[in-house]
Amino acid sequence: MKHYYTYEILYHFDCGECGKWWSYAKTPDNKEEKHKQEVKHMYCPHCGCKGLLQIKEKFFNNI
Repeated sequence: MKHYYTYEILYHFDCGECGKWWSYAKTPDNKEEKHKQEVKHMYCPHCGCKGLLQIKEKFFNNI
């Protein structure tokens, strides 16, 4: 018996304007595997604010 699987990258965002959060899932490709960040900005789905993406402080200390 074999168990088959796939995986995805799950991003969690916090809006710097309204403070609400949301998540975005993506099937990885070679760019994500190398931890290259292609997207520079994103719009908050709650308030519509366009924000510059920045990894949370001390995130890499936890992995």
